[in-house]
Amino acid sequence: SSINPQYVVGRPVIYLVVDHFSRMIAGFYVGFEGPSWLGAMMALENAFTEKVSFCEKYGIEIREEDWPCSVYPQSITADRGEMVGYASDQLVPAFNMRITNTPPFRADFKSLVERQFGITTRRGIERQPGWVDKMKDRGGSDYRLDATFDIHSFTQLMIELILFNNQSRRIGGPVHKDY
Repeated sequence: SSINPQYVVGRPVIYLVVDHFSRMIAGFYVGFEGPSWLGAMMALENAFTEKVSFCEKYGIEIREEDWPCSVYPQSITADRGEMVGYASDQLVPAFNMRITNTPPFRADFKSLVERQFGITTRRGIERQPGWVDKMKDRGGSDYRLDATFDIHSFTQLMIELILFNNQSRRIGGPVHKDY
């Protein structure tokens, strides 16, 4: 908790918006509400807006060319969960974009985003105190009691990971063997 570090408030839900052609993370959202329309819209809003002032709110100074993602896309390919329904239909006339949803049980259609979660976890989240180790032995210490991040500092960590990703994993750039 950002109010009292002794309180454990839960694990954050992360939304990523990935540009299909450049493989850049165009936007993201970190929050505590479960998978929801609100979380998806917050991630899209972040993807549509400039990032310099957004990063300033978290004490990170960047230039516009460090994260040059602030345009409305022509189309969005989404997971079925949050983008199926009447609310998502309002994006089509409002922003003149096309929304398609992946079919059920076809993770290969959203492999860019799915893989980005794995890369982000390996690159920075699993190295932090309080991360969930699914291979941990039973009876060990409770990972929740090891947690040190509040939502603000976790968002700062995500910004740093995204900036690293966007600047080092561009198409045609160097190949990293740990991916």
